Order: sequence, then C-alpha cells, then structure tokens
Amino acid sequence: MVLILVWWHDQKGLPRHFCETYLPKHDAIVTLLDEKDEQFDTNYLAYKNGLSGGWAGFALDHGLLDGDATVFQLVKPTTFKVLIFTELNNMSE
Repeated sequence: MVLILVWWHDQKGLPRHFCETYLPKHDAIVTLLDEKDEQFDTNYLAYKNGLSGGWAGFALDHGLLDGDATVFQLVKPTTFKVLIFTELNNMSE
C-alpha cells in the first residue's frame, strides 16, 4: 500500500481511513526508512491517526520544506519506505 502526502510545516496526521485499514489499532513504534534505508523510529498515535516523537527529526534531517511531497510505502505492518520529492520552488533555496 502506498500513501502520498504533500508536506507542510509540522504535519503529523495521516488519513484516518488509511490508518484504520492498515496500521495498528493501538499506539506503536513505526519505522521510517529513507532512500538510503536509514531507519528513523517514530511514535504512531492511533487515537490521533498520526506520527509523533521522531517525525520532526526525520523532517529536519531530510530538509523537508512546505510543498515537498512524501510517498509512504507500507513495506511491513509498522514500517514505511519514505521517498521525498522536492517542490520545484524549493529547489533554488
């Protein structure tokens, strides 16, 4: 399953239907794998349908800016491969 999100400052929420269908029904550690297969653990908060503790670090480490797109591919029940696509306007910054 693949989820595509356009990132904006402090975004942590995931679509509710996606979470209810594919992610645990309880809080869990979710691992994000970047393009180099480097692992970043985040806290998945089921009641908020979102990522916490660890997501901000992932975003900062990867230089995510408003308008960048992220593709989350669920490769295991609590592991996403994350691909990042930079918005053209952000490329000159």
